[in-house]
Amino acid sequence: MSSIRRLLTVASALLGLSTNAFAQKAAAAGDHEASANFDAEDVGPVIARVAALLDSGLPQARVDDLTKRIVAQAVDSEKSYEYAVVYKGQKTRLRIVAFMDDEEAPDLAFFSSEPLIAAIDQVIEAYMAEVGK
Repeated sequence: MSSIRRLLTVASALLGLSTNAFAQKAAAAGDHEASANFDAEDVGPVIARVAALLDSGLPQARVDDLTKRIVAQAVDSEKSYEYAVVYKGQKTRLRIVAFMDDEEAPDLAFFSSEPLIAAIDQVIEAYMAEVGK
């Protein structure tokens, strides 16, 4: 379990939440999930690093558009974006759910195949360590 996932699990327990809404959606879809809360300034760089993992499916123009849409969301709003992507030669789908938890602080959840989610989890952890968050 990643440190981000542990943090979300502890926060949910402290708030008296039995399950995380993102986790419920992942379980319902049978997908694997990586998620974290970001400052608005970190959304673009994280999504760009996720896109760099892919063989195809999330070009820079789409990364830019997605970033703009996410940071413009109203507080307490949730939007879902789904893309057909190729990761290590395998076609899969990548679903990104953005929930604007607080002003300029979206929660992002990535749902996809286990290998891609493991790589995304590593990207998130490395990015957060790099920027000191």
